[in-house]
Amino acid sequence: MNKYIIKGIILIMCIFLGILIPYQIRNNVEDNSFVSLSTIKEKQNDVDKIKKEIIDIKKLTKEQEKKFQKLEDVNDTREMIEVLEKDIEKYKTLSGFNDLEGPGIVLTVQDSDKEYIYGESDSSGIVHDADIQNILNDLKVAGAEAISISGQRVILNSPVKCGGPVIRVNNKNLIAPFVIRAIGDSKKLYAAIDAPGAYGRYLNDSRDLKLEIKEKSRIVVPRYSNTLEINYMKLVEEGE
Repeated sequence: MNKYIIKGIILIMCIFLGILIPYQIRNNVEDNSFVSLSTIKEKQNDVDKIKKEIIDIKKLTKEQEKKFQKLEDVNDTREMIEVLEKDIEKYKTLSGFNDLEGPGIVLTVQDSDKEYIYGESDSSGIVHDADIQNILNDLKVAGAEAISISGQRVILNSPVKCGGPVIRVNNKNLIAPFVIRAIGDSKKLYAAIDAPGAYGRYLNDSRDLKLEIKEKSRIVVPRYSNTLEINYMKLVEEGE
């Protein structure tokens, strides 16, 4: 065969392969979903969260095993009652039914000096329930272990509602100034309110509300004084 014909065939095959290979690669890429770095990071965070939950569950399981072992070793009824009473006090503290003390901050929130007439459309100069709720959320994120508002203990289901010139907390009417006490790392709690971008800073700078924050080595947060009603939730029975 003529060498020029052979070279022509080889050239045609090279051109054909040059077209086919990129096409095939493109098809393969399209068959696989693109995974961004943010997606990978998000999945890694999910994995880390699950790992932490597993560690917490294992720790709680060991604590319960030690508790049951301790109860099994107790022969005296009085000693068993003391063990159970300690557990009761522990869970009362965690749920908000004990007076608590510790370091933290005292935050006073007041309306602006601008005169407000009830019913006006512009109410940016007064403290609303949403303002208090956002502050509470920031304090919780910062690690607050116990919080009260003007003497009312805030627990999981404490309602914070606006009612005209007052705010209702635990069905009690509170008027400005609102004094919030939070137990925790005072530096972190202070920053959660006053750091740039914090909601507390926004209230002060953009709406002229008056916020005063004081770090304290010891503050007292009172117990939840209302009756806790449970109407819907119940323990899950085994086998359900």
